[in-house]
Amino acid sequence: MGLIKKIAASKLFVDTAPLIYFIEEHPKYVHILDELFVSNKHSFAFLTSVVTLAEVLVLPLKEERTELAQKYEKILTKANSMELLDINAEIARITAQLRAKNNVRTPDAINSNSYL
Repeated sequence: MGLIKKIAASKLFVDTAPLIYFIEEHPKYVHILDELFVSNKHSFAFLTSVVTLAEVLVLPLKEERTELAQKYEKILTKANSMELLDINAEIARITAQLRAKNNVRTPDAINSNSYL
């Protein structure tokens, strides 16, 4: 409950790692993420980008774990509380600016500004 109490927003951007930990039930983080995603008592709207979808699908596809890949895709594209954001020209421009200033990887730069 400590994590939820610290968040004072109606929308929450979720990057790749927490989604992987939640969906694959990582023993160290699942209890925290269950509280966030499953109970969602505060009715957050979760946002992520198509880049996150591309990232989470890589390993399941590489390992031919089709069911897991389908589970990721279903959650990110069909869950009521999840909004999957597209990349557009403005996001691409801001991404380039973030990369130029902060020397971050493209997926991180895209994800950090795609909900603005």
